Amino acid sequence: MLALYHYLVRDNALRMSLNRVQTKLDDQTCLRERRRVLKKNLLKTMEQPLICMDLHFAEGKSPSLLRRIAEKLVHHLSCVCGDFFSLPEIVHHFQGKYKCPSSSSFDDGSPPPTLKSLGMIFYLVYGEQLSCLSVPSVYSQQFIFHTVLQYADLLLRSGEPLVVHKGLLLIQGLLKHVGDSSLSMDCLDHPIHFQIFQSLIWLAVSGVNSREFKALSVELWRPYLDKLHLAARHHLLNSLLPTLEHPGLRGLVINIVKDQIALCLDKDLPYFLHDRLDAYLPLIWKLPQDVETDLLEHMDSIMSALNLARFLLLRDRPNVSGFAKHLPLFEVQFTEPLARALKLSRAHYEHYESELSKIGSGVVAICSVLLSMPEMSLEQRKSVITSAINSFDLLESVLARVVECLHSFSGSPPTCERDPLETTDN
Repeated sequence: MLALYHYLVRDNALRMSLNRVQTKLDDQTCLRERRRVLKKNLLKTMEQPLICMDLHFAEGKSPSLLRRIAEKLVHHLSCVCGDFFSLPEIVHHFQGKYKCPSSSSFDDGSPPPTLKSLGMIFYLVYGEQLSCLSVPSVYSQQFIFHTVLQYADLLLRSGEPLVVHKGLLLIQGLLKHVGDSSLSMDCLDHPIHFQIFQSLIWLAVSGVNSREFKALSVELWRPYLDKLHLAARHHLLNSLLPTLEHPGLRGLVINIVKDQIALCLDKDLPYFLHDRLDAYLPLIWKLPQDVETDLLEHMDSIMSALNLARFLLLRDRPNVSGFAKHLPLFEVQFTEPLARALKLSRAHYEHYESELSKIGSGVVAICSVLLSMPEMSLEQRKSVITSAINSFDLLESVLARVVECLHSFSGSPPTCERDPLETTDN
């Protein structure tokens, strides 16, 4: 097949050069049609089967046979298409022709390529850094970024592990071509930014069952956000935070918000301070189910929220950011219910630990966390309980430090030092 493409591309180039002298209209039409069909079949080959093949080329290793074939196909396509950014129009043309069949003697009437074939091409060019002359330098980096991201999103949403991996590597490669803070607020008018993050969230939470792909989808958040101007960064994070239910991703976003606040305080910038900070803190400093919150499940987001509070209480004592007006809500909505939840959770797990030691290996799990796990031996159950209690110890230590900082900041006794289960009824 590769040899056939090589012959057809060379034959087409030769006929095109001859046709510049012999300018018969029929010959020109015939050559254009042959060229169009050649593009169609090259694009189809890029999509199937190569899109489902492992073409990743690690540094220091020799490229595989499939990788070399893919590179040659990109070269052949470059010979018949001088500008890869004209390919979307060509693909749409093929799809339209398929719905309304033509009488061309060169077209076999087979289904046309889809836009995923473009994702495959741009994956090789940007994700694998394949040198290519069919990406004209006249295009701005913003245009390239927004255009190619759409095809990366198609790959992410495919559900096929190797195709998804290509989409992730394509985004990673694209980000290297864009300067930090170079994407203005106006860029968010393009819906692709929110679509990409929704795809990354889906991959991290419930997408392809691959730890490597999930980790890479999360790793892309920070470098992607770094490419946005601070105003755009604020707008995107402010839109994403209320939609995030996964505790790990919420914790990640809270940490990113903390870093943006630190940057704005250091450089005296307004984008994450004052009224803009007001949009974040009520969402961050709140337990999802109040006292009944599963602390182990939400550990990441709770620890990140506490670290943000400690940072503000220590770093912004003059209250430049305007966070202090949220402190009464922070106590009522976060620290006090968290102290009660800690006491209840610790009592529950310590009781279960003592029951395990009494009853032996035949004990039935009564904890919701353990009910969701497969059958475990007695030692495994004890290990889980011990790990949970250690997590509560760590959380309690951080909470105590935050309450101490709060007391130092406000000059009033910390409310969490009293027994959180104590009532005022006599």
